[in-house]
Amino acid sequence: MLSPERSLAPPEPAEGVRLSAWRPPIADAHRARHDRVMRALVAAGAGVVGLMLAGFLGVLTVKGLSALWPIPPVDPALIQAAGLNAEEAARASAALGGWEGLSAGLLRSARWAPQALDTPSFGALGLMGSTALTTGLAALIAAPLGVAVAIYLNAFARPFERAWARPAIELLAALPSVLLGLIGVSLLGPALARLFNLPSGLVALNGGLLLALMALPTVIAVAWEALNAVPQTFTEASLALGADRVTTLWRVTLPASWRGLVAASLLGLGRALGETMAVLMACGNSEAPPTSLLSPAHAMTATLALELPGALRDSAHQRALFALGLMLLTISLTNQLVARRLLRQGAP
Repeated sequence: MLSPERSLAPPEPAEGVRLSAWRPPIADAHRARHDRVMRALVAAGAGVVGLMLAGFLGVLTVKGLSALWPIPPVDPALIQAAGLNAEEAARASAALGGWEGLSAGLLRSARWAPQALDTPSFGALGLMGSTALTTGLAALIAAPLGVAVAIYLNAFARPFERAWARPAIELLAALPSVLLGLIGVSLLGPALARLFNLPSGLVALNGGLLLALMALPTVIAVAWEALNAVPQTFTEASLALGADRVTTLWRVTLPASWRGLVAASLLGLGRALGETMAVLMACGNSEAPPTSLLSPAHAMTATLALELPGALRDSAHQRALFALGLMLLTISLTNQLVARRLLRQGAP
């Protein structure tokens, strides 16, 4: 063991080496111990998050797939406790129990009527159609508009416009969805009702417009980053050959960044797909499948938010709702994986 005088004494500085770079061995030991502790804490946190995510996915998968399994009868006493008489409780128990509770099939019927006492139905086609209608409209609006804004900011905007654009985009992305839903109910809905002579403005068009507004910041931000990732030498070479700015944009910049632009559109679609409050407040939530953009719609996310808290445990209703959640998760994960893959491949 070295003596304290020898271990703490600074070494003779070599030529070109500053003496201030020297650290006592004790300080190095403390720093190494601190690094080990921090690595252990970070690893433990990552492990806890991974376990929570795995547990969430496992529960949702098992519960969702359970809609395909035979369903045990529901105790009539539980249904009678909800305010029904004995005869109605017995009928509801027979309807909710057994495989007949899902006889219509999630993917074979458009009728969603889980609380009907005579013949409850759990067809998800109507809910899927409502979700596709509102989300598709949002994507059709947000994708081209967001890409156009990103192109302007990248190629034509002045420096002060770019400086103001980023905080504005972040502010728009930070707006609470319940606030946008309130705008849809109090402002956009009445305007649509007057414009199209409707009894109520809470229709699929209202929800689609709100979802487009919510997806727009995501599309703009990701598309802007994709355009900025194109090497400046590409643009300079095109301009040096005599091409103007518009020709360079169409012939050089957009072909080099198309994967990133498609990924931006997909990420905006995913943002709209998972939204709950806006479609819950602004679409009308009609049980009937929508026939047009001017019809009320009942999206899958709104159905989950409204009905899952009141569904009886292990009933056909609850299992059908978990199956809806599993469908949404599968669609969202597929969309995100495709978008991330395009982003990784998008670098020129």
